[in-house]
Amino acid sequence: MKNLLMLASVTCLVCVMAVASISARTWRVNQQGTGDAPTIQAAVDSSAAGDTILVAPGSYIQSTIQLNLDDSLTIMSEAGAEATVLRSSAEYIMDVAWSDHVTVRGFLFENSGSGLLLYWSAYCSIEENIFRNNTGEAIAGDVSGPAEITNNLIYSNGGGIYFGDASGGITLTNNTIAHNAQGAGFSCDGPGLYLYCNIIAYNNFGVEAFCNVYQCNDVFGNGTNYIMDPGATNGNISLDPLFCGANPELSGNYYLQGASPCAPGNRPDGCSCEVIGRSPVKCEVSVQKRSWGSIKEMYR
Repeated sequence: MKNLLMLASVTCLVCVMAVASISARTWRVNQQGTGDAPTIQAAVDSSAAGDTILVAPGSYIQSTIQLNLDDSLTIMSEAGAEATVLRSSAEYIMDVAWSDHVTVRGFLFENSGSGLLLYWSAYCSIEENIFRNNTGEAIAGDVSGPAEITNNLIYSNGGGIYFGDASGGITLTNNTIAHNAQGAGFSCDGPGLYLYCNIIAYNNFGVEAFCNVYQCNDVFGNGTNYIMDPGATNGNISLDPLFCGANPELSGNYYLQGASPCAPGNRPDGCSCEVIGRSPVKCEVSVQKRSWGSIKEMYR
């Protein structure tokens, strides 16, 4: 009898999983409006838990993409951030409110007020995006978390990442956050904060948070690097990351030089951290155009 009950339970679980798998749908959106839904917002409004919204390459200029009470939804690009641009004339490009288990992957958030807001949302993932040239924060959160922020490039915004108002459980992994002139690279008032393998450089403030774990981060050249400096422990460093771009905040070239202390095998303390930051090694030295006169001046 016991075996029959166990068999019935397993059978029911398999049936439920199969129904969930069958019911999940992919909504394709393209710039011409001829996909499964005419806009990203229309796809969000039509979606159900477990669905994926797949966005084709192009530039999408709209009011705020609004998620309310959405659960287990993935919004992702087909071809990556460089090919899929989101802009808005509203305060935020994307507002994820009262929504859990939302993944946002592979978009370029640019030239707008602020990038992405999490509000009363939990277990969200923000992955492989680029945030640039926004006047406010790239990513902001209120009463939100846990959240995973992974492999994003965040540069030349008003601020980097800010979580306030009882947010917590925020994990940053392999992000490059640089040249955000007004705010901090990462700021959070709440508990449960974890930083792994991030470059946070040349911001107004570096890390304005009391983190539970700092491991293998390079925090360098900010107005102030830390509110609480972990020192050279757990693979953390404060050294010039040596980006390939001579002027990366203009070119967006945040790849690493071969000699970068953030590249594998180059750690001055011998720590076995992998690549620090979002981008791999792409050049041996930084290249900058100079006039012949300026070169001669260097050797006088």
